[in-house]
Amino acid sequence: MRFRDGGLDLSHDEQALRDAVAQTAEKSFRPLADAWGERDELNWELARALGREGLFPRLVPRAYGGSLEGPFRSVTLCLIREELARTCAPAEELFAIQGLGSHPILLAGTEAQKARWLPSLASGESVPAFALTEPGAGSDAAAIATRAELRGDYWALTGEKHFISNAPVASLYVVFARTGSAPGTKGLSAFVVPKDAPGLTGAPMHIGRAPDCELVLKDSRVSRRHARLQARGGVLVLTDLGSTNGTRVNGHRITEMVLGAGDRIHVGETTIVVDGSGVPARP
Repeated sequence: MRFRDGGLDLSHDEQALRDAVAQTAEKSFRPLADAWGERDELNWELARALGREGLFPRLVPRAYGGSLEGPFRSVTLCLIREELARTCAPAEELFAIQGLGSHPILLAGTEAQKARWLPSLASGESVPAFALTEPGAGSDAAAIATRAELRGDYWALTGEKHFISNAPVASLYVVFARTGSAPGTKGLSAFVVPKDAPGLTGAPMHIGRAPDCELVLKDSRVSRRHARLQARGGVLVLTDLGSTNGTRVNGHRITEMVLGAGDRIHVGETTIVVDGSGVPARP
């Protein structure tokens, strides 16, 4: 992809991807979504089709059952989501949530966590849920009140989450909880909570076509060794997902982006050219 004359100039491979996604969405996904109608339940047939037709595998490296080679490109994500949304919005929603729930594991999971969860996420046999929003904390993630307390060999999570897509039928939940006394997002950690974890319950909220749930964790116990996501030798906190570690240019923050060599990013009045390593650099 290149920026040219104020627009996007897609490469041959990018255009081929766009066309392939559009054709697959029309042929394979749209009929399944139309047959399902407006039921606010998870369309498992559509989820499995997204795996079978190669869309979910694009979110997961080959080593874990997917088809991803190298880092995931933001351009690829945008092209897939755009074409799915154009033809079959329910498929786009499932794809977006699949990426949102699997990316923290890919970003900061141990080898054991990746091997356990990513293959079934790539195939569509499992779907995740990203459990961040609470009654008093949504876009203001620093206000999260759910707590995780270490007790011997397990963590005990207690709190409430609202508007959690794919719940209560998700196979796993990436739950953000407060683990320390540090203020704001610095005191938050992420945990992978299996659907059958004790003390985990959910109640549908019936607010749209896809399942959304009120999630309750009441002394919900997860393994000390296998539940907490790690990052950079420490604990994955919300800031590792891109909220504070971006590069600043003229006061503007650039979050981590995966772009090809030669791609240009326009930030304010500054143009940045990506070098051969995929790292933004001034021209």
